[in-house]
Amino acid sequence: MQLGSSRAWCVAAIKECRHQWQAKIIRASIAQLGFHRDTLLPNLLVAMYGKMGDLASACAIFQTIHARNVVSWTIMAAAFAANARFRDAVLCFRWMELGGVRPDKHAFTTIVEACTDGALGQYGMEIQARIIEAGLESDVFVGTAIVHMHGKLERIDRAIAAFGWIKERNVVSWTAMISAFANTGHYKEALELLKSMDLEGSSISSAETVVSALVFALGKCGHVDRARRSFERLEAMNLVSRTAMMAAYAQNGHHREALQLFWELDLDGIKHDAVSFVSVLEASSSLQMAKSFHSRILASGIRVSVITGTALVTTYRKCGALGLARSTFDGIAGKSILCWNTMISAYAQHGHAMEALKLFNALKQAGERPNSITFVSAIAACGHVGRLDDAVYNLSSMIADYRITPSSEHLGCMIDLLGRAGRLEEAERMVDKISPDDAAERIMQWKALLAACKVHGDFKRGGRVARRLLELDPGSDAPYVLLFNLYVDKKDNPG
Repeated sequence: MQLGSSRAWCVAAIKECRHQWQAKIIRASIAQLGFHRDTLLPNLLVAMYGKMGDLASACAIFQTIHARNVVSWTIMAAAFAANARFRDAVLCFRWMELGGVRPDKHAFTTIVEACTDGALGQYGMEIQARIIEAGLESDVFVGTAIVHMHGKLERIDRAIAAFGWIKERNVVSWTAMISAFANTGHYKEALELLKSMDLEGSSISSAETVVSALVFALGKCGHVDRARRSFERLEAMNLVSRTAMMAAYAQNGHHREALQLFWELDLDGIKHDAVSFVSVLEASSSLQMAKSFHSRILASGIRVSVITGTALVTTYRKCGALGLARSTFDGIAGKSILCWNTMISAYAQHGHAMEALKLFNALKQAGERPNSITFVSAIAACGHVGRLDDAVYNLSSMIADYRITPSSEHLGCMIDLLGRAGRLEEAERMVDKISPDDAAERIMQWKALLAACKVHGDFKRGGRVARRLLELDPGSDAPYVLLFNLYVDKKDNPG
């Protein structure tokens, strides 16, 4: 690295920095030249370290900035958010306000993006109310961030409302709404919106970031061919766009194509970043491949951050390598709830129920707030080891302490556990709690309860359950078969 002595050289060097050794040289040069006393270069250093995943260095530099302005605070919050440290991003925003610095539209945009974490959804709503009060909801950048937040939190009605507030939509805002539909399984609406986008004259831009977002959204919708056509319209297919296409392939089971794109980046001499490794890990189908990519991440100088670490844990879980998954998990600093959930579910899915429950308790002791997915794994783990009382406690705690409404998955785990324990009356009441809109789940759980009635010889309840099943699924033979078996057992065991 050729050293310079001007502020312009420092700015250019920070923008080009990719490795820790380069960062150390730049940081030392800035201090030696006396530029560390201003605000511009330290702000850029914080952003640089945030992108590299080195939050310790980012925080250390941030602490040295004497005249922190709204830009300084926003960059620090963005660094936390980019590394999945969403709570720290929110705390940063709050400290900024306590220090008398008023947020601008860029600060609001950053903190809304941080509130895509489920545990911060309510705070996101509070920030949204303040944005509306400030009259910024129609701004394309702020409005797009709100759409993105609600899309990530699967609040599709609120995403639609926020999209309607934006006065002058650009391709990014359209793509955010398409992504929101895709993320919530509204694939038809996503494609209809894509047509509307064309009709309004918001043609797909050739800008790499916009096309990349669209490629990712189309991939989520399962339209790989359409994603590829959008991708191929780019004149220069660089890291961001190729990574989006890689993700679209991987999410739809086109693992060979995803791996091919990854190798093409190597052949073209383009250096991988954390996101490209996350995408290719999803396409990894063997333990040997997962270990190879893990080694490459370390060799590339990329820190195993929350995002890359969680992807590695997910891949090792998929391969059944729980030891490697756990050692990777233990090495991740500032674990997100997604990271905790991934490791807990890995144990639960592979029959290590006690380890799953220990980790669930460790999560709470660490001050993390479990979400709906966490409780699914915890209740399922209780079921694997027959700890009914613990399952009941966890379900009650989920509702009372964390204000989480039980989903069909939670209820299904409990119905299975109650049925096996012979507590059929409670199981029957729980089946009735499943939403009438979820007909398939109700049918499946009534069948499970009817089978439990057979196991425990509850003839009277079995007849009632069979009638409910026939009402819901009149064309099915299953209720007749299960009821016939129940009658046979009653005849063979009249007592």
